[in-house]
Amino acid sequence: MLARIAGTGSYLPEAAADPAPVVGEVASDFALAASCRALRDAGSRSADVDCVVWATQAADYDAPGTACLLAAKLGRGGIPAFDVRGGTSGFLYGLAVADHFVRLGTYRAVLVAAGESVPPGLDPPPFGGDAALHAADGAGAVLLVPEAREMRGVLGAGLHTDASIWRPPSRDGAAAGAAWPARRALRREGFRRLREGVDEALESCGLSFSDVALFVSNAGSRRVADVLARRLGIPCGRLYDRLGDPFTASVAAVPMSLDDAIRTRRVGRGDIVVLVSVGCAITWAWTVLRL
Repeated sequence: MLARIAGTGSYLPEAAADPAPVVGEVASDFALAASCRALRDAGSRSADVDCVVWATQAADYDAPGTACLLAAKLGRGGIPAFDVRGGTSGFLYGLAVADHFVRLGTYRAVLVAAGESVPPGLDPPPFGGDAALHAADGAGAVLLVPEAREMRGVLGAGLHTDASIWRPPSRDGAAAGAAWPARRALRREGFRRLREGVDEALESCGLSFSDVALFVSNAGSRRVADVLARRLGIPCGRLYDRLGDPFTASVAAVPMSLDDAIRTRRVGRGDIVVLVSVGCAITWAWTVLRL
């Protein structure tokens, strides 16, 4: 038995055209809107959900976890719900966990959501550029259910981490940004990890570039996507690049991009899609889907 994505959804607040943080709403509000759209797309109700996995870099509170708040807002108190912290690779980490839950029969309808409510004064990202290009208010969600015929679903997944490049801030109060390598070196390492992810995904699933209808990453803007496509050797037009400026929603970039690609019919039933992401060159992950 495979686990397939039965529905997708995404949400950007009306103020998203302005990358300034949205006042009065929190990540679980964005997650609720995206999740309701994913459930509607799947023809399911919140009562069908028996597990919630939430990936974020900016939780509502230290405790309880945002997944717990999302489950409560869905009216699903009592079911398991937990947060995943995997940087901007967090969604694919959560999706891999949900895939195992469904294939093992532990749960039959797992909601995987990702997003954040960006706090004011966000520090610039280690990859350089405006912080708003790498994190913004918004959320994406998918509903994972069993696929007994094994014709569609998650074909493979890979998760990796290597924090050896990170150093803790000094005790003299140096800024946390000083813990990171130079941005150029970090960007180079990030591209290398993404290339490893793409190569591993294709090899593990016995695929070639020509088999894949679309590659989806957390690249976001067309400018970054073009550079990434050249670096990874992805054929022209096969890397999603519509999420775009003025920002991407960081950890939510992959599920939001997948939702848009499906809704705009860039991909459809039976197509193979490769999802790949990297989080500050420390976490990287991939998932291969047949829609």
